[in-house]
Amino acid sequence: MEAHGSGTALGDPIELGALGAVFGGDREEDQRLWVASVKTNIGHLEAAAGIAGLSKVVMALNAGKIPPHLHFKNPTPHVNWDELKLRVPTDAVPWERGDRPRIAGVSSFGFSGTNVHCIIEEPPPVPERDADWKRSQHLLTLSAKSAAALDSMVETYHAHLDARADLDFGDVCYTAGTGRTHFDHRLAFPAAAREDAVEILRRIQAGEEVMEVSRYAVSGDEELAVAFLFTGQGSQYV
Repeated sequence: MEAHGSGTALGDPIELGALGAVFGGDREEDQRLWVASVKTNIGHLEAAAGIAGLSKVVMALNAGKIPPHLHFKNPTPHVNWDELKLRVPTDAVPWERGDRPRIAGVSSFGFSGTNVHCIIEEPPPVPERDADWKRSQHLLTLSAKSAAALDSMVETYHAHLDARADLDFGDVCYTAGTGRTHFDHRLAFPAAAREDAVEILRRIQAGEEVMEVSRYAVSGDEELAVAFLFTGQGSQYV
């Protein structure tokens, strides 16, 4: 259970008491519910506190381990831990796949009074793909803030790909497509391998018309109006 975990004498007994009432029940002594909170690692991120807890649970499922709860020394005396069947991990706890799906709960309590509890279940295992499988074509996407900057980027990519025979061209295309911001001036083309891309980039620099290349500028260059709204905690406006 990824608790909200405010770390206060008031909040923790209320939350832990609720968790024990719902999930404690007739658990055996060796089947206590693990409870921790990512706030002990990074503090309270306020509006982002819930997504931080969700991220921790997903990473724990992926790693097959429940991470230890840092800075935990003495359990709060305001909670009957034995009765509620709860425990806090102080060391990494193995959490591997088994006969039953792994499930975790994530709690997030908002300043607005909106309280959220979601249930996260592990996804089904994904079969490993054949390591020898290769795409027949890759798509290289480049973009910049101006036409001149895009020309400069074409030149840079040409020099980089031409000098690095060790590069995995598929990885280059993946990073260019998903790891970079897409600006208004754009260029894209398919290529089967690094050598093909080098030749196409050379022809682009030479000013040739290359059938495989698509180049365009996104319309709407007008500046957007910017407004500032100072509302404290009441910023629910379009």
